[in-house]
Parts: sequence; C-alpha cells; structure tokens
Amino acid sequence: CNFLLSPIIAGAHGVTVATLTGTAGCVLSLFMTIALVFLDIYATKKGILPVESLDNNSDVNVKDIFKFPKSLWLVCGICVAVYCAIFPLIAVAKNFFTVKYGISGDEASTYVSIYQFVCAGGSPVIGGAVDNVGRFTYWMIASGIGFSLVHFLFIVASPPPFLMMGLMGGIYSFLVSSLWPCVPFVVHKDLVGLAYGIMTAMQNAGLATFPLISGAILDAYTPAQKPLCSTIYGPAGDHATYAPGKSKPDLIGCTNSTAAPLPTAEGYHYTEIVFLGAALVGVALAIVLLIVDKASNDGLLSSSPARRAEIKAEHEALLGPDTLNDFSESSI
Repeated sequence: CNFLLSPIIAGAHGVTVATLTGTAGCVLSLFMTIALVFLDIYATKKGILPVESLDNNSDVNVKDIFKFPKSLWLVCGICVAVYCAIFPLIAVAKNFFTVKYGISGDEASTYVSIYQFVCAGGSPVIGGAVDNVGRFTYWMIASGIGFSLVHFLFIVASPPPFLMMGLMGGIYSFLVSSLWPCVPFVVHKDLVGLAYGIMTAMQNAGLATFPLISGAILDAYTPAQKPLCSTIYGPAGDHATYAPGKSKPDLIGCTNSTAAPLPTAEGYHYTEIVFLGAALVGVALAIVLLIVDKASNDGLLSSSPARRAEIKAEHEALLGPDTLNDFSESSI
C-alpha cells in the first residue's frame, strides 16, 4: 500500500499528509501489538494456549551462540544473502523503473506495490503449501534461483516490470515460508528466541550494508545537477536579458526543474549485478545447507512432515523426549 498510496496522497494533499498517514499506520500497528499481548495473556490463563516454561535443566546463556549448529549459521547466511538481493532493489525500484522503462514515478510506484500485494495475498496460501510439503532446503534453493533469474533478466533484457514484481512477491513468499520455520528444528527449544535474535541482527546488518554499496554505485553514475535557468536569465525572466556576467552560451544545459537528476541506466545495470551476486551466494549456501542437513541432522530440514515426525520419534526412542534439537557433537 505504501508504494501505491503514498504518491497519490502526496500528490493530492502534500508530503506532510502522506507522512502523517504513514505515522498513523505505525501507531495502529503499535496498538494492535499491545492488544495481541493481552490476548496472549488471556488465552494462557484460560488454558487455550499452553504455559511456556524453560527446561528445569537448562540455563539460557548468550554464550550458547558459540554452540549453535552449522545448520543455523547457514540459515542465517541464506537470510542475509537473499534478503540483500531483494530489499535494496525494492528501495531503488521506483527510480530504476523510471530510468529503465521511461515511465513516470507514479507508474513506477504502482509496479513496485505489486510485489507487496502479491506477498500479502500469496503468503498464507504458499505458507500452507510449504507446511504440507515440507522440504525447506529445496524451497530455499528454488527461491534463490528464482531471485537470481529475476536479476539476470533485468540485466540482459527489459521484462515487463509488473510481471517481475509479481514474480518476486511469489518467490519471496516461498522463501520466508521455508526459511524462518527452520530455526526451531535446529536449535534447542529454550534457545529459539536467541537464535531468531541472532538471525534478525545479521539480516539487518546486511540490509544496512548493501544500500551503502548500491548507493555508492548509483552516486558514481548520477549526472551533475544542471544550473537553474532562473539563475542565468535576468530578474524578470526575460530570455533576452541575462544575469550579470552571463552570456548567451551560458544558457546551454540549464534546466527549469528543481528535481535531482536520476542515476543513469548503466548505474542500475551494475547494481543489478551486485544483487545477482547476493542471490547466487544464497543459492550456494542453501545447497551447502542441504548437504550439511542430510549429513549431520538426519535430513530434518529436507524432509516431508511425515518423515520429520519419524525422525523425531527415532531420536526420542534413542535419547529420550525433547532431545531432537539438543546440542551434540553430530550437530555442531
């Protein structure tokens, strides 16, 4: 909605109103989060939700991150790499489409919004499908390949932007539906929150770094601002009268627009190469995760739900209940 509605609101009522509208959305989200907390407390007291408690024999310590299995670090690496192939592109997509396809900023924003709408509408359906099929690592490999294909097509051709944004939305839904559910399967249940925190921190570190890289590339390919014609014409704006010290040749290359110039198509071409590289790194890490999972985790992340249940039963029969995700030499 942001990419679609913000330009419309700003155009009709100004940037201030558009900003306040976004602020109102954030405030609404805050109140909904507070309401969710109270609903969670109520459901726990009524027995609708089970009471969560730490294992009596387990003390959670931040130092446990040094004992996390390879599988978790690979999942974190995939998260960083593939997310850095998505969101930095989304951040510059409006201007990218304006330059590449010669369309207006409002039309470009509409195309970018398609990505979000597909995510919102498709994620519940796609998430349910991934839950039924399982095999998380295969979906991650497929998602990384999908994003690589999107960036490759943007580099070598001019595919329809609405189609590419829709495709990215669907691929992203497959990615998040298979990526984030992996964590509880590879770490002890008492450390899931810590694992998610580490994963989110790494993700945000990547998303803070990649825009700096793409921004530096785009800055290097952004033309210099042309002088305003009003600074060359006389005070009355008469074309026959020039400002003091200015002559007719000075009019060459002036502009009446106060908008900052956009980067060239070549600049966006190189940023797409960077994003393609990030997506390919994600594919490589997902393939390594598949190999590691089958070698040291009984293929838990690569199995169907039925097979995962069998693996859990085998572990509990051998080592006792709730031992599937305990740290062990075979999983580190």
